[in-house]
Order: sequence, then structure tokens, then C-alpha cells
Amino acid sequence: MLKRNLLITLMLVLGAMLLASCGGGSSFTPVEESLAADTGQLDNVIAPRNPSVDLPADEIVYMSDFNYDQANHLYSIYLNEGTGEAELTDLGTFPDNSAELPAQYQNPVGHYTFNAQIGTTADGTRVYCFDYWSGMMVYYDVELGTFVDTGFKIHTGSTVLNVGEVTFGAPYDGNDWGDLYVATTSGSNILRVDPLTGDAENMGTIAYDLGGFISVSAGDLAFDDEGNFYLLTVGSPGKGIYLIEGWEGDGPWSLTGSLLRAIGGTASYRGLAITDGGAGDWLGDNDTGLAIPPNFDYIVKFESGGADVPYPMYLGGSPFNHGAGGDMSVGRLGQEGCPPYETNLIAGQNINVGTVTIEPGDGELLVTYTITDPEWCMTETHLHVATAWEDIPQKNGNPIPGQFDYAADYDPCVTTDTYVIPAEEGWCAEDYLYIAAHAVVQKYLGDDELGNPIYQVETAWGEGPDFPGKNWAMHIQWEVCCNE
Repeated sequence: MLKRNLLITLMLVLGAMLLASCGGGSSFTPVEESLAADTGQLDNVIAPRNPSVDLPADEIVYMSDFNYDQANHLYSIYLNEGTGEAELTDLGTFPDNSAELPAQYQNPVGHYTFNAQIGTTADGTRVYCFDYWSGMMVYYDVELGTFVDTGFKIHTGSTVLNVGEVTFGAPYDGNDWGDLYVATTSGSNILRVDPLTGDAENMGTIAYDLGGFISVSAGDLAFDDEGNFYLLTVGSPGKGIYLIEGWEGDGPWSLTGSLLRAIGGTASYRGLAITDGGAGDWLGDNDTGLAIPPNFDYIVKFESGGADVPYPMYLGGSPFNHGAGGDMSVGRLGQEGCPPYETNLIAGQNINVGTVTIEPGDGELLVTYTITDPEWCMTETHLHVATAWEDIPQKNGNPIPGQFDYAADYDPCVTTDTYVIPAEEGWCAEDYLYIAAHAVVQKYLGDDELGNPIYQVETAWGEGPDFPGKNWAMHIQWEVCCNE
């Protein structure tokens, strides 16, 4: 049975979400008591669902910002390799924490707004957010597009803790989320936390292998795919990324940190995320601006064998500065089965008349043409699936629809057509399948003087990479994976 991972280039398209004041944490019912309703109406939801939510099917990189006395936000990040920019999408505003702030963080002018330290569950369904100042513990529900207050704070006994860094470990049997680890801003402590209650267990302090202790006052935590544990810090003994050893087992641990790489100059990174389930790129966010161009904050891709690559941040097409910096996290969105892939059906080179949807079934592949523009309909469809684009019938780089494996004619015309294609042996071993989805579409323009209908007739293709020939024909490059 086929399964396909969407490329990360399919990003969220979300508007900013305004939150109502959340009030005291104790006024909310415990999270798990309100999750049973099929409607998704949670008693403790503190932001409305954004109706424009469009979930990706793979991995999302998240970042929080922090500015005093103004609303702070959660963002998703897309690194556009073509433009060299980090494109941000605003997922929503963190809650008002004023009712929860201790007296030392109150002032007559304003208050210390929600300073979110974030960590994403291993299955990608929740982004946990911890306010440094008040200890509030909320999460962003990825599927619903809402913030939910748990009603709890991270604590040991009756003591509420100031959390500096957050990460989730790998999932294991009985725990799809992975274990939640946090670092406190005093004592260089690592704690394991129950995300449903906020109960924290001190797992140990981090000794520096060259003497003394490693500060966790500002930075981030992350795991790679081999289970190695890392700490990014801007404190002592020096800015850098440290490998933390000695953490395995039930604890408490005897933790030791060794410098993996130093971070020099004026760079001051507050977030660390490792993509592709801990096997991909190492990303950080800088809060000091970069001279190319000036006054930009940026995402950096750490490179082991060369210069790190900066991606200036943009939000809505404008340069973005995230104030005193923000935390980062990455999560893989959990999916049951394989989600459908959809691309546009383009007629006459530039008319978007509908969609082509590719959906794996049980030992088969479903390809559906759908006309979404009510003025158009289809009179013919032709489809071919191959493991290389060169194997699609063509001459001089131009495809030949009449030689495709699947075809249908319609009179009268139709607005939908589905092909059910038996999966061939070996497809699951391929990185991509190459699908040429061709159609002939028509638009009614009126009648001539004899009463005969007049149509605009166009060739249409499922949108994707071009064929190398002289015409404008396209094919779909569909990334393959299989349900195990």
C-alpha cells in the first residue's frame, strides 16, 4: 500500500488569531477531561479555530518571538532555498499572562508578556508552550489551530519553576509524544516533566567537562535521530552547542557537557531545531540582526564543513525582527495512512480550472481530476504513471497523450474523473513516481447564428515540472512511501 510524504514546501496558510484573556490557570478544567467530545469544543480553548487552517502532512519548524509589553506569537518557518529567505507564517498569539505574573514581574507601565519556551511532541500534534515569567503551561493544538491552557504549571512540589529550554525525546512503546525535558534557569538543572500535570522530576545538573557547570539561562535543547542530547546556550562557559552525556536510564543522572561547536562574534542564538526527525539540518535563530542586510533577524543553517548559511526572516513579505529572540522546535505531524496530494489542473498554460488529486489506496493508486471552475468541463482525460519521467510516452521531449496507459472520452462533458490504478511491484522502493495527467477541457461561449454551441477548447495538465520538449506540457513528481 502506497504512502507519500508531502514536501515541506507545502506550508501553512494561516491568519493571525486574536486571543481572549485566559485569566487564571486554575479557572480551566484539566485538559484531558475535555478532550472526549467529538466536536473538538474544548472547555479550555483560549483561541478560536482559524477557518483557513490547512494542515501540512509532514514536518513543521516552529519559532516563538519575545518582546516586552506587546503580544508575542507562534510562527511556522519555511526556508526558501530559491530566495535565501526564511518565510514566517503567524500561527497565533500567545495568551495574556498578566493574571498569573508574580509581583516582581508586574510594573505600572505594562508587564512581562508571554515569553514562550516551546517543544513539540514527537508525533507533531501539540506544541507545548511554557511562559518563563508566570510558569503558565499551554499547548498549541496543531490539528485544531488553537491554544489550550492546561491549567497547570511546571513545578516540583509547591514550587513553580522558571523554564529556560524545552524539548521532547523520541517516541517509544506506549508514548507517542516522547518524554518532555526542560532546563531551569537556575542551578543548571535538567528535569523530566509530565505534560499532563506539570509534575517535574529533577534529573541532574550539567557539569562542564573542563570544570564548573554549564549555564542554561538562555538557549535550547534538542535530540538527534540517534538519541544524542544537545544544549545550546549563550551563557557560561561560552556561547555554543554542547553534547550532553550521561542522561540515559531512569535517573537521577550524572550529566556532563562537552563543547561541540563554539558560536563566536555577536551572534546570540536562542533556538535550536534539528529537522527530519533529528537526522536533517541543524537550525538556529539569531536575535541581533545581520549586516546583510542590516536590522534583519535570521534563521541560520549550521554547516559542519563550511560557513553557516543565514536566511533573513520575512513575515508577509516584510523584514521581521523577533525582539529579544525566541525559542525553536520541530515536529512531525502524525498521520494515519497516507494523506492525499493535490495539485492544480492548468488549461491553456495559465487557466486554473481545477485539481488533480493523488491518493494511495489498498494496493492501488487513485488519481482524480476535479473541475472547480463552473464554466469548464472535461471531454477527455489521459493518464500515465511511470517510475521515471523518460518512461512517459513522448517524442522529442513532448508527451503523447494518445499513447498513455489510461484514457476516457465523455459526451456530455464531466467535472470529475477518477482512475484506480493497481500498484505495481517495486513502486514502494522508488523515491518518486512520475504522473502525466492530461485533459481536454471546454468552456461554453454561446451559440452561433444557427443555434450551434460555441466552445473554447483547451489542453490541460496536472501542474508540476515541465517536459523538456517545446510545448508547455507538465508532469507531476510525486514522492512515494509505503505503509508498513
